[in-house]
Amino acid sequence: MSATGGYRVDRNYVASFQPEAAPLMLHALQALRGRRPIALDRPLRVLDLGCGAGFGLSLLAAANPRHRFVGVDADPDHVLRARALADAAELGNVAFLEASFEELLADPAALGRFDVAMAHGVWTWLDAAARADLARLLREATAPGALVYLGYNAAAGWAAIEPFRALVASFAAGRRGPAAERAIREAQGFFAVLDEAQAGLLRASPALSRFTRRLSRFPMEYLAHEYLPAGAGACWPHEVAEALAPARLSYLGSARLTDNFDRLAFSAPVRERLAEAERLGRGDAEMLRDIAAGRTFRMDVFARGQEALAPAQAEAELDRLSVIAAAPLSAAPSILAARGRVEPKPGIAVPALAFAARGPCTMAEAIAHVAAGGHDPHRVRQTLVVLLAGGLLRPSAAPDPEAEAACRRFNRAAHAAIRRPPAFASAVLGGGVCATRFERAMIYGDPAWPERDPEGREDPLDAILDDDGETPPPDLDHLRRLIPDLDDHVAAAAAPAEAR
Repeated sequence: MSATGGYRVDRNYVASFQPEAAPLMLHALQALRGRRPIALDRPLRVLDLGCGAGFGLSLLAAANPRHRFVGVDADPDHVLRARALADAAELGNVAFLEASFEELLADPAALGRFDVAMAHGVWTWLDAAARADLARLLREATAPGALVYLGYNAAAGWAAIEPFRALVASFAAGRRGPAAERAIREAQGFFAVLDEAQAGLLRASPALSRFTRRLSRFPMEYLAHEYLPAGAGACWPHEVAEALAPARLSYLGSARLTDNFDRLAFSAPVRERLAEAERLGRGDAEMLRDIAAGRTFRMDVFARGQEALAPAQAEAELDRLSVIAAAPLSAAPSILAARGRVEPKPGIAVPALAFAARGPCTMAEAIAHVAAGGHDPHRVRQTLVVLLAGGLLRPSAAPDPEAEAACRRFNRAAHAAIRRPPAFASAVLGGGVCATRFERAMIYGDPAWPERDPEGREDPLDAILDDDGETPPPDLDHLRRLIPDLDDHVAAAAAPAEAR
């Protein structure tokens, strides 16, 4: 096995951030799932395995200065870039190590125990032996009560495009560096010809045809990591759960909150089948959900021990959760779920969002405010849970001047290092904000479509982002609530190039 478990790519990965993996978001997930949430009023230790260039972990460190963060990556270039960004942002609560999982297992005690661990994408890119190393490392490195976020490609949604991955693997066999990357473009060219002719699999699979047409937008920084690692492949959820069981980790739920609510994701007949599988205690319910949703990516959260709460206790935990409106108030409230757009009851959703737009409030305060208008408190609670699951409400952190200053430093450093960073640090959220393509166009002053920077190069992030049917917001006020220093970056983008 190579030092990186078959994962060797001669190109740095695009900077990325997953808001769902923030400690505060995991806390909210536990509350929604009826489990006692992890305590955030004490210093936590957070581990990122396969942290890449550290953008996401440094963002979390800025937004949570009382917690301690450790990022590990086997690529020395990634580690150097991560340290440079953390130093530029003057972050003293994050460290980055160059090591493989196998090397860490040689002395796991040196790493210590963590309250939160995350590994985004890495599981997909590793061979079987390295996945086993990662599972053993999670057993050694997590404390009782710890939460583990694992993002990976879902086999159900990847089934349609597996022929492309297999062809890349065949073309790239025995090739490294630029030669291996050419294999991706060769496979892409072959599939483009088939798509134009609507021949073979491309005629039979609309999903593969759509994927082929999007391929030309994807930057090589993304494609190389997604398709070149030897032994990589998408997974079924029960396979991952079985692999992590020896680490004493059990499935808690999806960090993508809408995925935890079948009523949002599926039609009534599908929900009936899923409920039957749950009643029978079958272990394939998540597999069925992936198939029914056509899910391409999973954001699983596992717990090392879970304390289930009585219904009254669970309701009290949810009532205590502080939230803030994260959506434009002028638009009709809607959320994106597996079955499409879902519109919460506007008579409840609109006043709830308006109330939460004034500043952070508890769920209990928002429920009481809307119920005072004559609505049933139980229905109000249900609607607010939908707003929270759909991201129109976001969990909010307690005011922290230290976090506010650190987030400003991080955002300045990120914009100096990366022309258009994938996210902004937010002390309000204890995490970050990933702007949509339309929002990025407004922030960076490109009304046409922000796929290229001022020098004409393709923006790697914008090439990957999909608008998911979104419409342009009328302004950026909803982002200003979450990112107090947003206008600094809007002004910087509007400045002449020589003044930047």
